[in-house]
Amino acid sequence: MHDFSLDLASETINDSRTKEYFKEVLSSYNNGNYRAAIVTLHSVVICDLIYKMLTLKVTYSDPVAEEILTQVEQMQKDDPQGAKWENKLVEMIVNKTVLLDQAEAIHFYGLKQERNLAAHPTLSGNYKLLTPNKETVRAYIRNMLEAVLIKPPLLSKEIFNDFIGDIARVYQIHIQPGNFEKYLTDRYFKYLTPAVEWGLFKNLWGLALHCKSEECKQHRQANLETLLILYKRHPQQMLTGIKNEANALCRKVRPELVKYIVYICSKFPEIHPVLDGDVQTLMAEKVEANENLKAFAWFSFPTIEEYISWVKAEGETMPRFASNTEIKPSVAFQAAKRIVRQQAGDSAWVDLVIHLFGRAINFNHANWLTPHIVDALAVMERGQMIELLEAINQNSQIYARGGAKTSHLMIRHRAEELLGSEFDFKNYPNFVKSLK
Repeated sequence: MHDFSLDLASETINDSRTKEYFKEVLSSYNNGNYRAAIVTLHSVVICDLIYKMLTLKVTYSDPVAEEILTQVEQMQKDDPQGAKWENKLVEMIVNKTVLLDQAEAIHFYGLKQERNLAAHPTLSGNYKLLTPNKETVRAYIRNMLEAVLIKPPLLSKEIFNDFIGDIARVYQIHIQPGNFEKYLTDRYFKYLTPAVEWGLFKNLWGLALHCKSEECKQHRQANLETLLILYKRHPQQMLTGIKNEANALCRKVRPELVKYIVYICSKFPEIHPVLDGDVQTLMAEKVEANENLKAFAWFSFPTIEEYISWVKAEGETMPRFASNTEIKPSVAFQAAKRIVRQQAGDSAWVDLVIHLFGRAINFNHANWLTPHIVDALAVMERGQMIELLEAINQNSQIYARGGAKTSHLMIRHRAEELLGSEFDFKNYPNFVKSLK
């Protein structure tokens, strides 16, 4: 494990003013002026806390930050020479925001006491100023960096609604998952502690899976995607939290929203075993009643091979994957594609899609599967290409289609790459005929 670097940590201080002031702290420490380092550090921390409240007030219109600043300003006016407002500032930040917790506040109060001893002579101790040792000063500098200085202003408890409104708005703009995730990370998540992220996760879980209002319905997908992004950032912590609070999280889940838990578990199957038993039962009932939803529930099969076998059986009859209006067939099939590729590999997916393509029951079925065949060409192997050519040649629902030529030309090009430009297609006359 690498030692904590004060210099490197100081480069991540959020506020430029604080970063400049902190240079004096480091300079004093590095030159052995430990008393000066402690006194200056205390002043820098107080300034930075004020800056953070100002940012929350101005940038986020946060009423909590505004209230804190108003009270502090009034205390300063009432007692211009006093310093009681400093303790009050920390107390209010701990109680009314998520910026500091109790343990971090204790570190601050320790620093304040150390600062008082370093700045004022003790009357009962030969009127000497305290000179703290190097190790003590370094510990306080590190504690204050981690607890306060390197944290940007965080969301207060009152600003959650603004956060929800923002992600709903941005989700409509950044449809691509990667863009949406990057925005959330850069704007919010990289500034939050894991504990705060867990709090957001619980609130989003409630909105996505408990709430039935029209507004919740309208923004449910954005909330779900944000939920998944948060889980992915700290999977072990989130899983432990779900396990510890399973009863509270599952107790209010609405039956009609259970399908979204299936969706979550399709991405992170380790969640399923730690859910409340009643919700697991409800999930099983919903999955068995809906083939398209079952495409997401691979975690309910004993093995991935058994899941693939089920997809083969269901996919052979297109209407089973195409008739349900609640979950679109294209969405269900894309879920199966993602799951098989992630859990069993590209080769398993190519085998599966060739199998289904070869058993197309009509032109529409073949057309529906064609984009998946084309997508599979890039990772297809020699033996699989032979199987594909045989499947096309033996099924008139594939080779006799009016639009077959376009995709079959792409297949021939890939076949020549895999099998050689001199490969003789005479054993596949129906395929050759479809190219004309």
